[in-house]
Amino acid sequence: MTTDATSTPTLDDIFDTLREAAETAAANGGLLYGAQAKKQLTQRFHGFTEQLFGFKKFIDLLRAGDDAGRFGLEIIDGHPRITLPGHSKNLVLPRSGADQVRLKADVWSTLITWETGERYWDRKHRRAIFLPTDDEGTPSWVSSPDDFVKIDAISMQEQLGWMKSFADSQSDPNREKLEAALKDPRTRAFRNALDELGLSGAWRALLQRRVMEHSASWAAKNQVPLTSIVEKRERAQKKVPTTSEPEPLVASSTEVEKLRSRLCQIINDMSLAELSAIPIPAAYLLER
Repeated sequence: MTTDATSTPTLDDIFDTLREAAETAAANGGLLYGAQAKKQLTQRFHGFTEQLFGFKKFIDLLRAGDDAGRFGLEIIDGHPRITLPGHSKNLVLPRSGADQVRLKADVWSTLITWETGERYWDRKHRRAIFLPTDDEGTPSWVSSPDDFVKIDAISMQEQLGWMKSFADSQSDPNREKLEAALKDPRTRAFRNALDELGLSGAWRALLQRRVMEHSASWAAKNQVPLTSIVEKRERAQKKVPTTSEPEPLVASSTEVEKLRSRLCQIINDMSLAELSAIPIPAAYLLER
């Protein structure tokens, strides 16, 4: 990333900077907390505030980056900590060759942020923006209306409907816990319940699929190329083994039994969606 302190950063620049800072902290054996992260952003980008990107609070920006899979987010004793993502949470489109694609961070944010406000697609600069203005302070969609397409944000009510549908698809007692968490949807209760029940991955997969369907429909309706709102990323290449046979794992019988018992406990707690995502060699599915 080449953006300097004198240029206006995009939300992708912000997310990239946060991930780079988390990587540096991890490499040095340290931790990157929210206050440190914001200080680094203000030092790198003069005049930075989360409000420039439509977020009321800095934690909302961090949650958007976490939801988009750009970095991880943990809350330690009430303090946010930015980490490297433990697994991919990015919105993935059908793969082509060695590449896969995801929604751009600015598009993702304008689609799912609950705050009120107008969101537009800037045809000229190929980006999603909140309330843009020209140099004189006149809204750009007024002075240059042909350059902008209003983004149809996904309403809070529609997203709550997805949450309720997801909760209803679970069996008790998971369903009851999720429904109780939705009584006050503006709190983190639903996300905390998902983490506690081990359902975060299944929910993210559903959320990302629904958001992609919505964005693809909006793009088609407004003649915005789908390639304009997604970005490619290189998939990690698998290392070719140097020997014909993998090196065998060495473990005692006690360790093997402990691992087997732990795996059984985890599998028993999984939902149907999570179980169906587990890769299993075909040989194990054959009758013995």
